[in-house]
Amino acid sequence: IEAKDIKSWCIVGGFNGGEIPDILANYGSCKVTVFECSKRYVTSLRERFKSSDKVTVVEKAVSNTIGKSTFFETSVTGSGSLLQVGNRSSKSYGMKQAETFEVETTTLDEYFDDNIIDVLQIDVQGAEGLVLDGARKILKTTKAVFVEISIRPDMYKDCITFDDLIETLKQENLQLVLLGTETNG
Repeated sequence: IEAKDIKSWCIVGGFNGGEIPDILANYGSCKVTVFECSKRYVTSLRERFKSSDKVTVVEKAVSNTIGKSTFFETSVTGSGSLLQVGNRSSKSYGMKQAETFEVETTTLDEYFDDNIIDVLQIDVQGAEGLVLDGARKILKTTKAVFVEISIRPDMYKDCITFDDLIETLKQENLQLVLLGTETNG
């Protein structure tokens, strides 16, 4: 795949959009859709990219259902999730639940309908399984998926495990080609 062939990039869990300038610089034909539902970060994310016609900020959580859900914000910057903090996050990072609020949810299949996502990037603190469950149709045409996931269980309550992720990717005819690890936790 050549850079000119990447036309659409979807980031689920945008936080502050730190990677977006590099995506736009390296993939000149690309438009980025970034989902961020945290009240802590969405306003500054919108402000940062308000003058770009290549970036769309969507204030919704991506899940496997359309509607509303509770979002669990934590004491660690950028670590909020649709899932509650698990025991391992508490022990390894000192993470605590800080606040909760209601957010709108959508699925990638619903939001993108028949459009194509060339690259899907997911960083949703344990809720990766929910995102992928709501993206079964769109995954059939996606060229690459980047997922940040813990290899250890119970970082977040009911989070997807690494083995579950691999199985989900296999079902969609996607395969693991790179693995990075973190030493904490």
